[in-house]
Amino acid sequence: MKYRILYFILVIIALVAYLVSLVSPLITVKKLLFFSDTITFMSILSTLRANGELVLLVVIFVFTIVLPTLKFLLLINVGLNPEVLQTKTKFLVVLEQISKWAMLDVFIAALIIVIVKLEILSSAYTHYGLYLFIASVLLSMVCSQTQRYWLFANSHRR
Repeated sequence: MKYRILYFILVIIALVAYLVSLVSPLITVKKLLFFSDTITFMSILSTLRANGELVLLVVIFVFTIVLPTLKFLLLINVGLNPEVLQTKTKFLVVLEQISKWAMLDVFIAALIIVIVKLEILSSAYTHYGLYLFIASVLLSMVCSQTQRYWLFANSHRR
């Protein structure tokens, strides 16, 4: 039971960090001495839409918002209904596949694209939103990888 509670707490912390990171400043880019841009997930998506880069917009939206949200819903389902792991192997396959593709890789690629497009006379500063996002990714990875152990530790001792 204590593993299940710890698992559920970690999932909730990861989810809250993820949701806050979506609307929080990630990076501020200062150009020359007078101009600065603060980048958030929403501003990245808005800029891609405004520039007509719809394919990149859809890819980043799916991999940084849709799949992570689905992953968190599945992780919460596991926390509330641990028996789903014993009865539904398809559920585990879906969760493992989503875990492999959600968030981190595409977000890093998006950051590289943003950094490459920056002008030479600029500097970038990270903000708490980026750290919340990284914490969310790491915590959700821990939850995904250790769910079987935490959720079944008590059932194997019986």
